[in-house]
Amino acid sequence: MSTVATVMESVWKFEGVINMTGAASIAFYYLYLNTQQFKRDPLTNALNRRCFYLDAEKNFAQLNAVISLDLNNLKQLNDGKGHAEGDKAICTMADCIRKVILKNCYLYRTGGDEFMILAFKQPEDAVRQMIESIKEEMAKTEYRCAIGMAYMDMEHNFEKLCMDADEAMYRDKEEGKKKESQRLFLNNGQRG
Repeated sequence: MSTVATVMESVWKFEGVINMTGAASIAFYYLYLNTQQFKRDPLTNALNRRCFYLDAEKNFAQLNAVISLDLNNLKQLNDGKGHAEGDKAICTMADCIRKVILKNCYLYRTGGDEFMILAFKQPEDAVRQMIESIKEEMAKTEYRCAIGMAYMDMEHNFEKLCMDADEAMYRDKEEGKKKESQRLFLNNGQRG
């Protein structure tokens, strides 16, 4: 647009076209940024809950899997070290996911420490490998998360897919709590 405006002013002697083009460009850029603000979570820059439902509805035919993720022990972290540390944990989790997320997979923050990933056009083994990669990235930090996945089949509608992913995530969370309490028990037994 700027090039055309420059030509119009210099060749055809139009006046003020460059200024109008600049103003229009700034207005469109402002509208773009403003629109993005309503699509993104301000803390993590992940897409928000509204986008989660809109994207799933709009692209349901290509949806393969829903992954549910939940940060472990956020309440204890917030109560013990403050909300700034809780925010740091949430951002760390989002960064770990972003490092390994596959093409055609999108990260959404749907609640306080709850995230969802929609996987489009991805084979199940690739999605499972992505989940393992998320766990590996999280293991490099001081934080842990629970992850559950539901892969699309003939019985699933979107609500059932989300419910199955959440149930799998809660099973993973319980399994993690059992392992942690066993580890603590064994460590305390060795000291006594």
